[in-house]
Amino acid sequence: MSTPLPTLRGTSKQVLYPYTISTNFVTEVTTFVNGSEQRQATQPPIIDLVLPMKSLLNADQSAYNSFFMGQVGRFGQNITATINGVTYNDLTLLSDKLWLTRNMAALYDLDVRLRQTANSGWTPPSAGTVFPVLSFGSSFEYPVATTVGLMTGVSDNDHGERFAYEYFGAGIPGFPSSSSGLPRYNLTYPLLSDADITTLYNFFMSQQGRYASFSFTDPSGSTLTHTRFDQDTITIKAITVNQWSTSISLRVTNGS
Repeated sequence: MSTPLPTLRGTSKQVLYPYTISTNFVTEVTTFVNGSEQRQATQPPIIDLVLPMKSLLNADQSAYNSFFMGQVGRFGQNITATINGVTYNDLTLLSDKLWLTRNMAALYDLDVRLRQTANSGWTPPSAGTVFPVLSFGSSFEYPVATTVGLMTGVSDNDHGERFAYEYFGAGIPGFPSSSSGLPRYNLTYPLLSDADITTLYNFFMSQQGRYASFSFTDPSGSTLTHTRFDQDTITIKAITVNQWSTSISLRVTNGS
């Protein structure tokens, strides 16, 4: 039988703002010298929850003490939490200690951290082929951090001389024909609506983290194929009602 998180402040809510949800895939990646990659998805996504609880009442801290002892700390693995209408099952506590900070005579703070131990009912959705445009008409918010990945062979001699060879743009079959490298992007979204975070999160889920590939139109207006997420974990933070933040990394691969 599952055990739900205690509800708070006499309501049906189990969490308070702000809180974070991290979704973790595990992708096996083999990167070849020509910048191509071979990837394999290995498991369903596992959820981590970080739930700060501020200004709890006497009844709340009492309920949490009873809940913690009932789970025997990290022993229990049957916790459920319902957040924004989504119920997360098979959760376990990440600590054998429950620290309560008493700020006033009858107000308490505590942090609750949970992790899923299983997600057997998950079915991969159909993978999207194009990075989504959000409600404000763009796929990204400024500032956007960019770089390129190059591939250079280098041999340094003890007396200081270097012998170097550039693989990209050197006309080698199977290697990128351009010497400008393979782009990478760090995209930060400091404030997204419910609709936009859902769009972005669902796209990440459809890609299964680093596994699948898609096209992405960068800030210069260039549409790049063979783009992938450069991360297997996405962390979204609920700041308050209808306000979220997150960040993601993308990389372009050599036709893989």
